[in-house]
This record gives sequence, structure tokens and C-alpha cells, in this order.
Amino acid sequence: MRQDTPFTERNARRDALHPPLKDSTVMIVGLGGGAEIAMHLLRSGVSRFHLFDFDTLEAGNLVRHSCGIKYVGKNKAAAVAEYLREYAGEGIEAFVHETSVFENHSTTRAAMAESDVLIVATDTDSSRFFLNELSIETATPAVFVSMFEKGKAGEVFAYRPGHGACFSCLMRHLGRQDMLEEYEKTAEKAQCHLARDARSMPGIGIDQSFFSALAARKALEILLEGQEHSLPNVGESWTILSLFGIPGVLDEHLSSIKQNPPSFPDCECAVP
Repeated sequence: MRQDTPFTERNARRDALHPPLKDSTVMIVGLGGGAEIAMHLLRSGVSRFHLFDFDTLEAGNLVRHSCGIKYVGKNKAAAVAEYLREYAGEGIEAFVHETSVFENHSTTRAAMAESDVLIVATDTDSSRFFLNELSIETATPAVFVSMFEKGKAGEVFAYRPGHGACFSCLMRHLGRQDMLEEYEKTAEKAQCHLARDARSMPGIGIDQSFFSALAARKALEILLEGQEHSLPNVGESWTILSLFGIPGVLDEHLSSIKQNPPSFPDCECAVP
């Protein structure tokens, strides 16, 4: 289990001890697509989770959610925790947080500080930028995953403290400066919403699985860093995958762009 120590010191200790994945802690915020990511990591050996979601599972969510109809009406984080325990038994530690990450900053920070990797599977700009700030502050590696409107495409980005760009740097690199500026000028950060939301519709769960799997693989790479393993590296830190074509960006179906975006010298992630 991770301690809140500087990133380099923590990595050195982890490299020396080579703990198995079952001793790792993963924090997942957003238990829509995050539910499938949790299951991928559970099957890979992770057994300790912090699960954050304030939303309730509705019948319309079932087209793209791992939990079945018996969970409808339950909080998503609680539903996923129960689902993981049903799958793997009581050896699973799943700490349920049925609140927004903004509601209690100290609780959010404490969970992140003891996690080995953060997965951000939310659908608002505010939560992404806020969690990015906390991941820099606590030196916690983070994986950001999002799906574009109607599931036509999505992206996965991995941030490793001390090794390149953070999520804010990525937004600036991609020319999405307006998203960051809106967040910075919004007094109530939780009210800064994302326009590119993925709607519930038949088949979208299949499309979502592409990005959930890629995010889980990125998280595993971080968790296994410094250990002996046979898992192939999936490449650059940022991947945008077009399922049905993005006019002017990726016109071909099932095409992708992969990059290691630069960090910006004036960004908090670049400050020693």
C-alpha cells in the first residue's frame, strides 16, 4: 500500500520490494466506465480500491455499465464495490465514497495520497482539472479517460509525476486552452462542465470498452513499473482513438494518434 512520500523515494522502495499487484491501491473517480476498468484491474490482481461517485445507477445506464439490473437505484460506487466482492470474494477491499470529489477535499486527498495510481473516468472538466492538481500535489500517477459525444472517439492520457506533461499541459498542447481558462476563472470549480458527454444509447457500451481496456492497461503499466513482467508496453502517454472518424482530425474509422506531449515550463507539474 502506497505511502504519501515523494515520487522518487516511493518508486525506489517499490522497486526494491517488488510487491505483487494485490498490495497496490487504485483510486477510481467516476464509476460509469470506471466500473469496467475496476473489473479489468481486479482480474489482473489488484484487490484494493478507493471508489468515488455521487451518482445513482439508472436503468438507462445499463447499456454501458458492468453492473446489472439488481443494482439499479444504488449509488454507483457502492454498486461496483458489491459487484467486485461478488466476483472475487471478501478479500477485496473497496472503500466506497458516495460523494463528489469536491465535497470533502481532505477525504479526496487522503485517498489519493495512499493510492498507487488514480484513474479519472469522470465527465466534467472541473473534476479532471481538480484531480490533476491533486495528483501533482501528492505525486500520484494518474490515468485520464474520456469518451467523446455519441461515442465516436475517445482518449486516454497517463501522467507520471516527474516524467513529462500533466493533464493541464495536454489540454494546452492540444489547443484546448479555453477549457483550462474556464476552470481557472470559475469560482465554484464543481460547476465547470464538459460539453462532450457520451450519451446512453444501444451499443455505446461496446465502444466504451475500447477506452476502458486501454485505460486499465495504462494503469497496469504504472503499477508494474520497476517489476519483472511480460506485459507489452502500449506506448505513448496520450492516445486518441477514432472509432467512426473525426472530421479534420482522424477521418478513417478505427484510427489513432499517439504522442508524448511536452510539459509546459510554467506548469505546476514542471516545478521541482
